[in-house]
Amino acid sequence: MEIAAVMGAECYCDADGTFRIAELPDPATVEPVWTIAAGEGGVYISADRGMSLDGVHNGVLARGENAEASVAPVSSLVVDNDPDSPTYWSGPFGHRPGFYSSSALITVGQCTAAATLKLRAAQAPNASADVSSLPNPALEPGDIIRALYPDGLKEIHQVASFSISLEVGGDFGLHTISAKEDS
Repeated sequence: MEIAAVMGAECYCDADGTFRIAELPDPATVEPVWTIAAGEGGVYISADRGMSLDGVHNGVLARGENAEASVAPVSSLVVDNDPDSPTYWSGPFGHRPGFYSSSALITVGQCTAAATLKLRAAQAPNASADVSSLPNPALEPGDIIRALYPDGLKEIHQVASFSISLEVGGDFGLHTISAKEDS
């Protein structure tokens, strides 16, 4: 996991059981791969949505210090610099930094890549949803989806995990990290 963070990537296991190291998509910029819509013709069954500030940061300071290799300490602070973001560093949310350190970080560039990845994850957990829908075997953790709820709200989510019921009539449960409200 530390090597993936140094590269600015995540380590995960795909549907075939193969471990992958790759940069996960940015929910703010990637087009959703699937839409879970309520109503006629939709695949939505139910959802439980929630919000929390636990673990939400708008900046990450990544530090690296490797005493064995006689490498000077390095660091990089990456902040949410989007003025339209609710967690904007210079906005009403204030300064709520998170911290990450690893002896594998030996350059400022590596610190910046790790901090950028950690910041993306630290901004997202403020909203989550557990969505039940008809199954989609093509989905993988990390995929970006759009949820259209019965009350008309639209959200973009990143799939964190899912479960498939093996019972007849069972549903497809998705646990997601909400990235943003969709317009």
